[in-house]
Amino acid sequence: MGKFLKLVLGTAVIVTALNFTGCSKNNIVSEVISSISSEKNYVVFDDNKVEKAEVLTYESPYKDASASYYKDKLTDEESELYNIFVYAYEHNYTNIEYYSSNENLGDSYKKIVQCICAENPFIDWNQEYSYTYGSGHYKFKSSQLDKKDVNLKVQAYDKAKEILKSMPEGGSSYDKASWIYNYIVNNVRYVNNSDTYLSGNPSFIYDALMGQETQCTGFSDTMTMMCNLAGVECITVCGQTNEGHAWNLVNIDGNFYYCDATGDSVIKSNVPDKSINLNLSFLKSDEVFSLNGYSLIDNVVIEFPKAKDTKYDLSNIDFNLQNLSNESDLNAISEKLIKEKRYVVVHLQKVSAENTEEVQVATNSILNYISTHMVSNEYSYVTIQNLISESDNDVIFFVNFEK
Repeated sequence: MGKFLKLVLGTAVIVTALNFTGCSKNNIVSEVISSISSEKNYVVFDDNKVEKAEVLTYESPYKDASASYYKDKLTDEESELYNIFVYAYEHNYTNIEYYSSNENLGDSYKKIVQCICAENPFIDWNQEYSYTYGSGHYKFKSSQLDKKDVNLKVQAYDKAKEILKSMPEGGSSYDKASWIYNYIVNNVRYVNNSDTYLSGNPSFIYDALMGQETQCTGFSDTMTMMCNLAGVECITVCGQTNEGHAWNLVNIDGNFYYCDATGDSVIKSNVPDKSINLNLSFLKSDEVFSLNGYSLIDNVVIEFPKAKDTKYDLSNIDFNLQNLSNESDLNAISEKLIKEKRYVVVHLQKVSAENTEEVQVATNSILNYISTHMVSNEYSYVTIQNLISESDNDVIFFVNFEK
């Protein structure tokens, strides 16, 4: 009680002093209050003062290419900061000064930046942001694009919209996502050598759409952009497999699924028949991607939506077998090759992809059966390619006939 009284009395003395010590100090107090109020109404970008209302109501010209999965879940103050960062990036500002009485807002900046990168295909995960806080002011520093890169971004956006004009109209979310995924896989080549990229920047969508080659970030950001342009919610995931990697989460009828166009593009480049759509990494669950070695990196602080639904996990696999000792299974594989299509995807369990001897035995089992039992002269030879290992004890074969 004593301490409380002292605090109240002390405050009372200060207030009294302010009220009765003359006009000059009253004017100073008014100016300070007015200055604080004014600061709250502006955001400073590279010494350019912009009204906060303009920043917070700003709509990106690339809004239709972006998702809003995270933004819709932010607090009001986090949403303000989200808009401020997007405004800065799209106007090519590096330094940001922002007034806030919330001393803890800076703790959220990393999450907000990652939300932006996941939803906005033109804002790369490699963006570097830092901040300082003092006297109610946040000072943020962000990366910047040069003028050449800004121009490439516009060209990539226009090219994506042009490509989407070829997509069949009236399709479902699944139809649209499938068409876009296969367009990317069939038309973009994975090249992990920045010297060959048109933009000189491996993460640019421009390289994927204009140069037909890019690395994983280019694949995933292109998928994010084109899906959202087509009205299908899609975000980019930054993580790792054997090394740093990027892929997608796409929303089909309220369920999220994983997609990795990079992986299928690499596989497609080694498959003889270029007319087929493999879709081995299209619309997969958490379980499948986890078994394939996909994981997040430690500095990712945002929570990605779960891909729980498994109905598409084996949709592109023709045979899911324990072994190849059953003659009826081998006969079914042969019949499908001949009657229905010129290739078959076989998911063979209990065979380690790292054990080359086991893989060779399984391969020979298919080849020997086909050569012994198939009398048609329509095909001259068959190729078998081990595609991906889903786990330590699973392997997938792509069996393809060539005339």
